[in-house]
Amino acid sequence: MSPVLYTLLVGLSPASADGLTPYLAAELMPIEHARAVSLDVRGTVLSAEESRAILTAGGLDATTLDAWLASEAFADQVARHHKSLFLNNVDFSIDPARSLRNYGQYQLGVYFVYDRTKVHRGALMTNCTDYDADINALNQPQSWLTRGDGSLDEGAIDVHPWWDIDTTVRVCAFDAQLTEVSSSGNDCSTAAGQEDPECGCGPNLMWCGNNTSVEQMMTAALSDAVSERVRDVVYTDLPYSTLLTEPSVYLNGPLVAYYTHRVGFSDTLELPVPVADLPDIPADEADTWVEVPTDTQYAGALTEPGWLLRFQTNRGRANRFFTEFLCGEFLPPESGIMEVAEENPTPDLGQKPVCRDCHSVLEPWAAYWGRWKEVGATYYTEDAYPTFSDECYDCAPNCSDPYCKFSYMTQPDHPHEEDYVGWFNPYVFLFGDTLDHPSYGPALWADTIRSDGRLSRCAAEKAAIWLLGKPVEDISPELIDMWADDFSASGLSYQAMVRSIVTSPAYGRAR
Repeated sequence: MSPVLYTLLVGLSPASADGLTPYLAAELMPIEHARAVSLDVRGTVLSAEESRAILTAGGLDATTLDAWLASEAFADQVARHHKSLFLNNVDFSIDPARSLRNYGQYQLGVYFVYDRTKVHRGALMTNCTDYDADINALNQPQSWLTRGDGSLDEGAIDVHPWWDIDTTVRVCAFDAQLTEVSSSGNDCSTAAGQEDPECGCGPNLMWCGNNTSVEQMMTAALSDAVSERVRDVVYTDLPYSTLLTEPSVYLNGPLVAYYTHRVGFSDTLELPVPVADLPDIPADEADTWVEVPTDTQYAGALTEPGWLLRFQTNRGRANRFFTEFLCGEFLPPESGIMEVAEENPTPDLGQKPVCRDCHSVLEPWAAYWGRWKEVGATYYTEDAYPTFSDECYDCAPNCSDPYCKFSYMTQPDHPHEEDYVGWFNPYVFLFGDTLDHPSYGPALWADTIRSDGRLSRCAAEKAAIWLLGKPVEDISPELIDMWADDFSASGLSYQAMVRSIVTSPAYGRAR
């Protein structure tokens, strides 16, 4: 960094910008500077031994600072900072249809699958009572009671659940069945067995969860996968752009258990890799993480299932990315959003009066996630959902097949829609270069802003706000530009960028 530039920006002499300590003397004592850096970079105060060493050395030396920046503690701090950017806090029920419930004293304390009671017992919201069930080797009831309302009551058995194998729970026998393939040919470990009375939760209830601890483990794992990716990129000092482009997912024990045994019942999530490629992690090891390579449609944190479920619409995903990684903002005009006066305004928001100021930008960006399910994290492949379907074009405008009716433009209600009949919905109103956005996915957007410098500029701005403790309006734009230049020159090393900030006069004056 240029000492002369610092002179212009913060009013210090060139000689005072040469090292860590001299230029801070007028603002912070060396030990105060070291204490501030330790709290920001490691999240801890200096130990007595560290304080003595820094006092002896006359300030925080570069070797010590570099060690702090290469530590797991620093990676944890950066992951914590990025939670405010990604907002990776999933609050979503992954698969309620396979959730075992126990209503305690109100329902005699026996687990049962709430959504399958009618299949088993002929009545909604009815479980069994707690008597020993008459079962065969597959836990199939051989006899049962008939209640006054005509529903069945088959009794319960003891089961060691997979989520706590050393404990025993009482489970209604129908729900504890071990059958793998029913007499109707349905695979009981998939959605095909959901409505089959011969299918239950399988060995150790592996095809079911409970609606408390297991659900909490799952949502926590989906949320933490994004933070774990941030930690990994920072700790191993990978280019920051890797965070947004790497074709991979992060998996821990609860996620591996889910993808191995229960994802077949989900319309929200899908297997990111074949079952054989899942890592071998025990189901209760929530703190053991493995990065697993995927197909190229995945794009780092931007396609982590936990982030896709946190922002469930493509516009929401694009807006969050635009706000936190390009430091932009969609704002209505000062006069407010006016009502459109046209009798039949275009449904293309990118061209619609008033709306187009924002949506002409937002719609093409949202299309980067066009092949990712909204309110879900599954990917629509070109083979399963071709960009243009002759079949759906031919059946328009009166398609009765749900595949065409709900996924393709088949009922144009406006002249602007007529040119898109037969097109997969995410491609409607796209044209020119934007027509390829759904196929390329968000990695293309991330790679574009990496190449043109916008990613480094925004990352520097967000880091400066965090480390200086000031709103962006109170931080010199020239300083942010300089830190962004350092960031780019380092190959997008987050460690290097933070070092630039905490060794700058601006950091010393901010504390």
